[in-house]
Amino acid sequence: MTTRRGPSERELTCSFCSKSQKEVKKLFAGPSVYICDECVELCNGIITEEYERDDYYASRVLVPKPMEIKSHLGEEGLAGAGGAEEEDVGLLELNLVVA
Repeated sequence: MTTRRGPSERELTCSFCSKSQKEVKKLFAGPSVYICDECVELCNGIITEEYERDDYYASRVLVPKPMEIKSHLGEEGLAGAGGAEEEDVGLLELNLVVA
């Protein structure tokens, strides 16, 4: 006679490599997904290699802060704004964050 497993008894598997919870040391649960310690270790290795590349940080674009943009534009501030006030700089900052 075959016994059925209930939902609480089902075997969990890694969503990335499909290994069962019995095949790995740890299985971390997220919202309806699971990742094993081996996949986490593999991902950490990939991320570490990426950070260690010499050109990693050089390839990242640095977005200037709103006050740096204002000072770069000069005393007149934003073109057509008639001299950017503090509120304008706040709006500029909001647009950079949202965009």
